[in-house]
Amino acid sequence: ANLTDFQNAMYGDNYDVIMVTETWLNNNIPNSFLDFQGLYEFVRCDRQITVGGGVCVAIKKSLRSCTVGLSIDATDLELVAVDIFGCNFKFRVVNVYRPPYYNETARSSALILCDELSRLSSVKWPCFIVGDFNCPNICWAKCSAPNDGIQDIVLRFINENNFMQLVNEPTRNSNILDLVLCNQPLLVCDLDVQCPIGNSDHCAVQFSIVHETDEPRVAPQNQGELVYDWQRADFVSM
Repeated sequence: ANLTDFQNAMYGDNYDVIMVTETWLNNNIPNSFLDFQGLYEFVRCDRQITVGGGVCVAIKKSLRSCTVGLSIDATDLELVAVDIFGCNFKFRVVNVYRPPYYNETARSSALILCDELSRLSSVKWPCFIVGDFNCPNICWAKCSAPNDGIQDIVLRFINENNFMQLVNEPTRNSNILDLVLCNQPLLVCDLDVQCPIGNSDHCAVQFSIVHETDEPRVAPQNQGELVYDWQRADFVSM
């Protein structure tokens, strides 16, 4: 999408977090060009050599966030990870772009990508992985993929790390290319595949994350605070 469309998404719809793949950004485009009102913090991974690609996460400055470092083996990946937190919640978002290649180099990169995603998702708080994986032949209904050394590797990562893929409508033509993965899917609500932003050839995916607010809990007057008694919970029934 062009710059004006991106700004309309930020200012018109007032999103807390915006994750963009194929940004086509480079060192000559400062964050102030994207957000002239200064409402967001940006975490970017621009493609350094060739034109195109790149990923970006924009986080509302009213939220606290911390960029998560990548391992040395992942320096050639188009990927960013950010922890977003408040007093009563914390979650990790990872934005990924995998170019649509299926050669030997792409197979090697897919292994590195999934190893890095496994490392990034090995935390105690919820993790959301989104982006364009360019895996059109994964059948999410049957949980199957062709053995091409890429799509089967991505699907194996999802299954072995207890993620659920939540997008069930095509995001480009008849293919589900843009994924939303979460290891605590009950936290995701109102997921909606929407029309592309501007002249983008991919649909936009919008969703909400359920979490506790940072407002202090106030117990009713003359009453104790209500808490869950987990030691007596019927976990089998739940």
